[in-house]
Amino acid sequence: MRMLVFRPRLQLLGVTAMHIACKYQEIYAPNVHDLIFWTDDAYEINDVSQMETLVLQVLEFSVTFPTPLSFVETYMQAMQITDLPTELFTKFLLEMSLLDFRLLRFPPSTQALAALVLTV
Repeated sequence: MRMLVFRPRLQLLGVTAMHIACKYQEIYAPNVHDLIFWTDDAYEINDVSQMETLVLQVLEFSVTFPTPLSFVETYMQAMQITDLPTELFTKFLLEMSLLDFRLLRFPPSTQALAALVLTV
């Protein structure tokens, strides 16, 4: 789904997208008052809230997809692996696998498990 955004609302869309991303990824996400301050008080809290709802509806709430890294973290937690060298080497192998396009045919879960098996 696509939606046309006019120039006066483009900054609002930008800070709203940042707000959604920070909620998803950051431990301490900026609050809405900070976002409004960054726009030099061009918008109100209600504007950000409405734009957030609109963005998520347009994206059909599909904001992410599973990556090999998310699977590795889940597998390591399930296997109770807390060894830092193992974790780092597994992540290194995953990062190196990004350089080989032939590995893209394997699902992220398989890539993660293969890297973990090679490490352990």
